[in-house]
Amino acid sequence: MNMQRTVRGKRVDLHLLKGDPYGVRQAKLSNWDGSAVAGPFRDLSDILQLEAARRAGVYFLVDTSWEVERPGVYIGQSEDVGIRLSQHRGSEKDWQKLCFVTSENLTGSHSKFLESELISRVRKCGRVRLQNQNFPRHPRLQPADRDEMYTFTDNIGLVLPALGLNFLRPVYGDEEAMDHDAPQFEIAIPGTQHRAFMVVKGDEFVVLRGSKTRTSWQGAEKMRSWLDARYQELLIQKSIKKESENIGVFQKNTPFPSLSRAAYIVLGRNANGRTGWKLKGSRKSYAQWEEEQERFGVDEGVTNCRPAPKSTQNFAERQIDPGEEDVFVLMLPKSGQKAQAVEREGQFMVLKGSGTRTSWCGADERAGRAYGERYREFLRLGKFREDSDGVGVFLKDVAFGSPSTAAAFIAGRNTNGTTAWKLESDPKVTYKLWKSQQS
Repeated sequence: MNMQRTVRGKRVDLHLLKGDPYGVRQAKLSNWDGSAVAGPFRDLSDILQLEAARRAGVYFLVDTSWEVERPGVYIGQSEDVGIRLSQHRGSEKDWQKLCFVTSENLTGSHSKFLESELISRVRKCGRVRLQNQNFPRHPRLQPADRDEMYTFTDNIGLVLPALGLNFLRPVYGDEEAMDHDAPQFEIAIPGTQHRAFMVVKGDEFVVLRGSKTRTSWQGAEKMRSWLDARYQELLIQKSIKKESENIGVFQKNTPFPSLSRAAYIVLGRNANGRTGWKLKGSRKSYAQWEEEQERFGVDEGVTNCRPAPKSTQNFAERQIDPGEEDVFVLMLPKSGQKAQAVEREGQFMVLKGSGTRTSWCGADERAGRAYGERYREFLRLGKFREDSDGVGVFLKDVAFGSPSTAAAFIAGRNTNGTTAWKLESDPKVTYKLWKSQQS
């Protein structure tokens, strides 16, 4: 008899404390005594007033300001999470988001176990830059308590995505059995006998372990620094390993946010992922396969591999041609320099050759400390050079978390980037107006 496992739903209740979906949110899972709260770090004072903040548990501090794809995350624990979070308020680190999970039934030992287990799982998922300097071992617990804490950690992994935090999301095949019925797609590397293979999992496109890939960018020069940085990141993470001068192999299943991003990396050049990836063993492109799924419905065996709605893919799947990108300009009146930037697959990218301040000159001392740290870090990493009189030039394309973060860095003071950045082709159009026209 062919027995199929029944997949049952989970109920997560989400409360918007002030009616703002981007403000403070509280999530609870049915039949679970835990409570998860997330929100902007600037709302810490309001968050500390919550009863859930006066309990034992774990917390996450998130930095998305200048590494969009792999944000910085710090994981901590306390017998009184609110007190511990308030101690972070005066730190030099500029956190943008926070989240904590507490329960009135947790003890200090429980919290330490959760912290250790969460650090281990986040490291394994590899979706963030973990900011912890120490990696504590699991404290000793009674077997029953230990099993409860493993279940508690599993539940944290269920509620965090409901709050917009995906760093505990397992990569396809890591924590679940591989679905051998899921359709696979392949793409050939021109001029070689090598191929890469990919499956769709939810809203991600996962290149499978054993797939071949280029290990450096062969395409348009304007995109070289950006893509070469991605290759270096994959090599450092040990996601790919070099086999020859410009061919490597994926060492583990690796998720990408779009078909085209996966194709860029594998081929080392611009590519339209929707037409480049073919259903394995056929000439049918992903676009043709997707159209068939929408026309005839999705088989039960591949329901977990349904592609994300087209409305969420329009920009991500647009083939990037530097000649067609909308370029934004920010002028530095005193020095006469200008910076150029593009929005590229959800990132605000300041382009190589752009002018910039090299020190903070604004009145906000706290921001000055945070940006001062970034100026020093960028200099150390060779992202820009300092010329003279407090100005410099970017030596490579650099991604920022938002137009305002980029504008503040370049101007050396707090700046509204949505109005400061203007289209190079039409200076009357601000980034804010341009963005409204994209929807």
